[in-house]
Formats: sequence, structure tokens, C-alpha cells
Amino acid sequence: MMKNINVLSLGFFTASLFFVLTTSLKAQFIYKDTAWVNATIYDHISIPEHVFWPAKLSNPCSTYTEFNMYAPRSVNTAITGMVADTLDSDNKPVKSNFVGTPSPDCKRGEPGYCPGCGWYNRDMDKWFRNGSNVAVIPIKLPFVHQGKGVYHYRNWNFYPLDTLPTSLTNTGKEKLNVRTNHNLGFCMEVKTTFRYNATTDSLVNLNFVGDDDIWVFINKRLVLDGGAVHLPVRLNFNLKTEATRLGLVSGNTYPMDIFYCERRELESRLEFTTNMPIFGSKLKYNLIR
Repeated sequence: MMKNINVLSLGFFTASLFFVLTTSLKAQFIYKDTAWVNATIYDHISIPEHVFWPAKLSNPCSTYTEFNMYAPRSVNTAITGMVADTLDSDNKPVKSNFVGTPSPDCKRGEPGYCPGCGWYNRDMDKWFRNGSNVAVIPIKLPFVHQGKGVYHYRNWNFYPLDTLPTSLTNTGKEKLNVRTNHNLGFCMEVKTTFRYNATTDSLVNLNFVGDDDIWVFINKRLVLDGGAVHLPVRLNFNLKTEATRLGLVSGNTYPMDIFYCERRELESRLEFTTNMPIFGSKLKYNLIR
């Protein structure tokens, strides 16, 4: 009888110890200091300002592209409606038939002005694809942990192509911008996934600050719409308020696609803050392990 009591006591002690240890281990989970996010840069050939000023062409718009660095004048706010609500079969943005009212900042009638000003999207189907005048270059963005699962990337001098050997400027296909001495006129694409949790994701969000175009899609549907060549703006979305419209089901995994372009010659600023679980399952690790 005594042996049975000892066995039962030992079993109870072992179960209690297992509960204490597993509880302690969960409490020890922390976040990595830095999460590296894979991105793809599309480096476009841009025509610098001095080609257009003073205007040497009777119709400068005839050779105009969205990356000319002069004709697309900045507007004060982001412009919505430049892209369709859903991605195409290649998971790329679809150009809409949007026609905006020109902002006074566009200075209609000045040399170099072209229809559409800062929100011009004539060749958007080429922005995030390979091509004869495009260099496709993979990079990594370091997101730094701010606490409680919130990660932050901030670079208000975002010129990732300057030091990359395969960029158009470093391979001799394009000259550096004469004003800034940087390689400007590029787009970036980030593709990732996340697991939606209806219980815990009520406070999950993504915040963007910067210039220029920014579009974010979840489950191939548009959730952040900030197009145009614009001054720095602040945009954000909350996952809970979008879940029903996006058709999200708790426990399922969904794609998130981020599209960004820098099309103006003067400044390049990019900032993301998010607590979305987009950094992979190995983001959290155990101190004791």
C-alpha cells in the first residue's frame, strides 16, 4: 500500500512539475531583436530633370514615363483609386481607369507638365515586372523590435540601389540623379503570409509613413491605398475592421502583398510599423532552449 501511495505521489509531483515548467517556458518566450524581410526592387531607367528644363522638346510628354523625375510633380496628399481592388493572376496591381483632377501643385502649363501629374499611372503594368529597362534585385529590410511584438522599419534616406552592384547606375545603364547623386526611380515589392487569429488580432495593424506610391493587399484585396508622387503621408489599416470584407477565417493563412514606388527626384522616405504576424514562426524563441 505504501508503494502505491509513493507512486501516486510521484505521479502527482511529476505532473505538477511539468505544469510549472511549461508555464515558465511560455513566460520566457521573447521576440528577436531584428526580423529580416525579403523584398524585390525593380530599378527603372529615369530621365533626369535637366533633359526637360529648359524644355528642349516641343512636346515633352511624347517621351514621358512615370520615372522621368521631372514631369511627375508632387501632390500634398496620397491619391486613391489608381489601382483596382484586386490583384491580377500574377499577383500584381491592376491599373484602374482613374482620371484625377490636377492639383494646383502640378502647375499646369509649365514646361514638362504632362496629363495626370503626380498620379500618372500609364505604364503601371510594367512597374513591378522584369523588362528591357528594368533591373530586378532582391534585398532584405531589417525590422527592429519595439516591444510586445511590434516591429519597425524606418529609413528617411531610402536609396537601396546606390550600393548594389547590379543596379542600373552601377552597370552603366543609367546615370545618378544630378541633384541628389542617388539612383532614383524604382519600385519595391514585398510578399509574405500571416495566420489570422480572430481572437488576438483585434489590435493588429500596419502603419506606413513615406513617399511615394504605397498599396497593400491582403488575400489579394486592397487594404491600403496611397498612390501618386506625393509628399510624406501617414496611412494605416486595422485587420479586425477589414476581416469580414476580406473573407478572413480564423486559423487560416493568407498572403499579404506590399507594393511601393519612389518616383520623385528630391527625397525618398520609407517607414513601416506593424504587429502583424508576418515574420515567420521562428520570430519568437525561448531563452532557456
